[in-house]
Amino acid sequence: MVKHVLNAMPSHQMGVFKIPKATIKEMDRVQRKLWWKKQNGKGVYLTSWDHVNIYKEIGGMGFRDLECFNKALLAKSVWRLYHNSHQLWAKALKKKNFPDTSLLGDGRRIITWKDNWIAGKYEPPISITEFKVFVKYNTVYDLIDENTKAGKVDNVHQLFSPEDAHKILTMRIPANNTDRLVWTLTKNGKFTVKSAYRKLVDIKTNAAALYDPEMTTIWKHLLSLDTLPRIKTFLWKCVNDIVPSSECMNMVMHSESDYCRMGLILRNSASVFEQGRCIHEHGHLDAEHAEVEGLMQAIVWAEELNLQQVCFEMDAQNVVAAAKGEYQKVRWELQPLILDIINLFSKHPLWTCKFIYRKFNKPADKLAKHSRNFQISISWSQYPLNFIVEALYADMNDLIDSNI
Repeated sequence: MVKHVLNAMPSHQMGVFKIPKATIKEMDRVQRKLWWKKQNGKGVYLTSWDHVNIYKEIGGMGFRDLECFNKALLAKSVWRLYHNSHQLWAKALKKKNFPDTSLLGDGRRIITWKDNWIAGKYEPPISITEFKVFVKYNTVYDLIDENTKAGKVDNVHQLFSPEDAHKILTMRIPANNTDRLVWTLTKNGKFTVKSAYRKLVDIKTNAAALYDPEMTTIWKHLLSLDTLPRIKTFLWKCVNDIVPSSECMNMVMHSESDYCRMGLILRNSASVFEQGRCIHEHGHLDAEHAEVEGLMQAIVWAEELNLQQVCFEMDAQNVVAAAKGEYQKVRWELQPLILDIINLFSKHPLWTCKFIYRKFNKPADKLAKHSRNFQISISWSQYPLNFIVEALYADMNDLIDSNI
């Protein structure tokens, strides 16, 4: 019922309009109420809705994430508009919405540092040289030798990392053909709603981190059983240990108090992401205790990395004051832990602790929620998990706007 009716009903509208988040939340609420058989929407939910929504092969029921589905359908409309620009309906939309611009320029207008144009790379390149040098090569056309129809070797090596330079110089540039738009998530280079939707869900939930080959075999076997859907659903609940037994209900009722979740982000002096951690561990911690424990976890992490100069940013003002020496700002049970933190700070003269408002701490908050929803701990480096990229950019913009 949820898949074949509630998931399908808004498809036409979603292909034309961007549905407001409030409307999507209401549709999700109706779906949850129907799925869990909660007439008034209240009661105990045995697992998160994000877990129910993930793909079947990694343990979910495969319900559509309506926000991601809406974006995928709108992307299909943009794709059709670009590839059918000569048709009357496309000309009418262009005249009304963007009469003086185009969806995509020719090769001479591909922006080197903003567009995704390197084969095998899924984000714009970053220059390794200083601004006054790379700004001269604003378009990809500036990097192409007109005589050889290949990249200018010296310039490419000067501007790009060795890895990116190799990819650029091995790209074949057709002699007479113009640039074309390619969808890299499919084999034939053509856009599909399915591939776009799965990519958006991966970005939002980091589904790749939940992949387990052994469990995938179990889920596939369960889905292939020749039996009634309600029996499959019951078996799915059994494997996920969410059958509403007295033991399970008791575990769910106390799970929030028995576990703590933390999110840690490491950024360099330019506020660019370097590493991250989300932590899900057993222990009954209230808000203040969790903040102090989170600071200690961050300090231990900094020592593991042998960082000499660190600014620890937190949105708990009393914990920041306590870490700076006013240990009585926290309750007495936490003061021994705070005194250990103060002692560790004294050994690192270039370490500081700073209070920031919660709105500047969105990435760490998303990591903590991800750990809560999927009950996992993750550490990673170099590139942020997909589902916090947007929050990182928003966080950096907020910091710039506030002149912090």
